[in-house]
Amino acid sequence: MKKLMELIAFAALFCPVRIGWAQLPNFNAPMLPPASALITIIVPRDAEVFFDGTPTAQKGADRLFSTPLLKPGWNYSYAVLARWQDGGKVVERTRNVVVSAGAGVWVDFLSRRHGD
Repeated sequence: MKKLMELIAFAALFCPVRIGWAQLPNFNAPMLPPASALITIIVPRDAEVFFDGTPTAQKGADRLFSTPLLKPGWNYSYAVLARWQDGGKVVERTRNVVVSAGAGVWVDFLSRRHGD
């Protein structure tokens, strides 16, 4: 368990994504440091996903991301954009995702809301 925590902490700090997001493999209930948040993104398998304008590398329909370490008691907001093709047309949807230390957030880009 300690090795897993060290690996996740290392990934959160030294992930190749410029904004510091760790892109976690798709497995159930990963253990994260309490000062991180877990964001689950649901998109079409071929979608591109961006955090605050920075592209991510994960593929697939369910994608897990952990934030860098967050200050407990504070809220953080990230603009998450998903882009994919549907019937030859480009679909782009943006969600403002608010997280806090220790929280888990589910963002479903396939559900329609706010006139998407």
